[in-house]
Amino acid sequence: MKFVLEKNIKLFYFLSGVILISVLVIFYTNTQKVKSTSESVEHTQEVLSKSDKVLLDIVNTQSSFRGYLLTGNGMFLEPYNNALNTINSTLAELKELTKDNLHQQVRLDTLEKAINQRFVLTKNTIEERKQNTLSEAEEIGVFGKCEILTDKIRSIIAEINSEEFVLLKQRKIENEKSNNNFIVIFLTLVGFIVV
Repeated sequence: MKFVLEKNIKLFYFLSGVILISVLVIFYTNTQKVKSTSESVEHTQEVLSKSDKVLLDIVNTQSSFRGYLLTGNGMFLEPYNNALNTINSTLAELKELTKDNLHQQVRLDTLEKAINQRFVLTKNTIEERKQNTLSEAEEIGVFGKCEILTDKIRSIIAEINSEEFVLLKQRKIENEKSNNNFIVIFLTLVGFIVV
């Protein structure tokens, strides 16, 4: 009888150890998943932030360019020059952040081309304005072309953001599931330790 009792106790401790190790492994795996899904959410939010920064820079260049053309005052070109300095690095960061998404890479290539067209047009127009070789009718034509390019840029950024919002929604759902699983596993672990 004593031998059977000792054997049962050893079996109980062995099974308890196996179950505890299994729960700890599951707990660790789920913790890593929670961390990964949280990072995915942050990553998507960063992409959205960078694309919004590109749009803000474009809007700033549009406003400052228009102000310069209307007044001829070089002070209006300061935001334009600042945006020129930052927009390429922001685009490079966006490309790096979305390197695993082929659709976004194609959109970013299209966006970069549109931005370059826009900057070539504005740069040439600014030079013509400085040399006073730009007529009023030409200025109006340039405004129209710039507005078309700006709308194209807005549209591309809206497509980029639209896909990122879909990804963000999916990743938030995954993150919430991981967090809920974490709580269940944690409570199971605590319950097992108490038992």
